This record gives sequence, C-alpha cells and structure tokens, in this order.
Amino acid sequence: MARLVAALLEQAGKRKGTLSRLSLAPSIRNKKATLALAAETTRLSNLIDECMKTTGLASEENRFKPFLLKVLVYEILLGKKKIQGGGEASRLVKGHREGLVKALGRQLEKRGIKSVDDLSRESAHRPSHNLKYLRVNVLRTTMAEVVEGLLADSWEQLSHQEFMQTLSMNKSKVFCLDPDFDDLLMLRSTSDFHKSQLVGDHFVRIQEKASCMPARVMMEDNDIEFALDACAAPGNKTTHLSALMGNRGKIVALDINQDRVKLLQETVEKMGASNITVMKKDFLSVSAKVKPFSHVQGILLDPSCSGSGIVGREERMDAKSKEKEEERLQRLCAFQKKALLHALSFPNVRRVVYST
Repeated sequence: MARLVAALLEQAGKRKGTLSRLSLAPSIRNKKATLALAAETTRLSNLIDECMKTTGLASEENRFKPFLLKVLVYEILLGKKKIQGGGEASRLVKGHREGLVKALGRQLEKRGIKSVDDLSRESAHRPSHNLKYLRVNVLRTTMAEVVEGLLADSWEQLSHQEFMQTLSMNKSKVFCLDPDFDDLLMLRSTSDFHKSQLVGDHFVRIQEKASCMPARVMMEDNDIEFALDACAAPGNKTTHLSALMGNRGKIVALDINQDRVKLLQETVEKMGASNITVMKKDFLSVSAKVKPFSHVQGILLDPSCSGSGIVGREERMDAKSKEKEEERLQRLCAFQKKALLHALSFPNVRRVVYST
C-alpha cells in the first residue's frame, strides 16, 4: 500500500485532484485505508521530515519514488509500527528503525507532546483539521433532497454550534449546514462518505470550503454570462461556477495537459454541467481580441503552483535543491504574473478572480 499512497501524494502535489477524490479511483480497493494513510502522512509531514533529517534518510529520498520513504517512515513510527514487503526502500527504513524511534522521541519532547497517542488528541483541538465539506450539486439535486437522504441513512443533523461541540467526541454520522454558503454541508473529517450513493450519483462533491470561494466571488453580483476558467482541471471550481450560473450562459474551460483535460471532461459530464465547453489549450496562447474570447466577461485564474504548497517540502531540501527551488519559484512567479496580466487584457472582462 505504501507505493500506492506515495503515488497518490505525488498526484495530489501535481494538482491532479484532491486526496479524497484520487482515493476513489476504481483501481484502489481499500479506499478508506488508503485515504487515511495519505491524509495522516500529510498531516504529520513536518514531524516525519525532522526524523528523516536526523537519521540521514532525507538524503536518500531522491533514490526512490517521491513520498515513498515518507510513507514508510510514517508506517514504522506512527502507523502499524511495521512494514510489509522486502524492497530496497523497506529494508532501508527498517534499518533505521532505532534511530527513527529516538528521533521521534526527541521531536515529541521538543513539542511538549508526551506520547504518539497525544498527536491525535492535539489534532482534535484544531477544528479545521476535523472538518470535511460536501458541496451539493444543485445541477442534479437540491439541498433539501440531500439532507433528506442523509437523515434516511441514519445521519443526525445538528445546529452549527452543536456540530462544532461534537468535534472532540466520538461521533461520526453527524452533519450541519455551513453557516456561510447555502450549498455546503459540514461533516467530521473521519466520516466515511466515499461509498455513499450521494457521491456515486454525483449529487454531492467532496470539496474544500476555500475551493468554493472563487466561483462565489465571480458570481457575487450575478452579472456574468460568459466565463473562462483559464486553468480548469480537475473541474471543481468550474462545475461550481456552472451551478451558480444555473447551467445558463457559457463557460469555456481550458487546460494545457491532455490527461488533465480528460479528467476535466469527465468531471463536467458527471456533474451535469451542460454549459461548459472543454478545450485543450494554453491560456497564454489565447488571443484576448479574437472571438469568442473577446466576449469573455469573467475569468477564473487558478494557475498551478506545481507542488509548492506541499507540507514540509522546503525543510527536506539540501542547499543545492533549495537553489533549484528558488529558481523554480522565480519562474513560477513570472508565469503567474504573465497569466494575471493576460487575464486583465481581455476587452470585455468585468471580473478576474485570481486564486492560488
């Protein structure tokens, strides 16, 4: 499973989808366990990195698939406390077990945490880490129908205040309406929702709250009839924008990568967003003065950071890697500036929503 989870983390870092969505792939048999291991490895990434640096494992990472050593270190230190399989990476981590355990002890002491078990309790005191959001796909259903479906499936609806009080309790099948957005539901992050018929029917989408903001900003005055999503895959924001437009008007969704375009098209079709046209095209190559783009009124611009937001990325770099990373960030900065200026050059654009 370690290799599978490592591949999942790499895909998420390349913005091919969220961990929740990627773990739903048909090829993944044990979806719940796979997602849990990926999420916990991400959550404790900084701690794992420190232990790997102390033992010298960090310098070995480039010899293996991205994230593989990190997942194995999590398993031997914080997960099952053992590693299955006898590959080179497994043998390497097993050989450092004693050093890793000592490094973990020092890190826990440094952070004022008494035991590994307390790491989970520490997380429980941070509400945002315990939340999962469901966006109701109003192109296929209504909030009332989704709530009715949850209640019929033995879920308990609480007020927002009551729900927040349950985060430190052992209650899983509880939910509440989001106090800010009328198409969002709040669940505990531990809630197992992947096998729900609501997900299978594409009535709801597991989507972070922050990811729901750009489309809402775009449609704040409900005055956009022709929108362009410049870097659209995997399509969460695009289909949300379609829902807020009531499947009316027109949205052109662009992506430069063929695999991501395929993923985008699948998302659009599954969500029932019929006002979206998907194109494989580089946004920077699109002429702002040529039809139909010259008529665009709103542009969503969420350019890729190419993994720059991966937790712990900087800490595990040596001096040479940091120099390369600085060069990469300079190029990324130049690209994003160019993309933003290009978006602002469209003659009929009223609103550009830039998020990254």
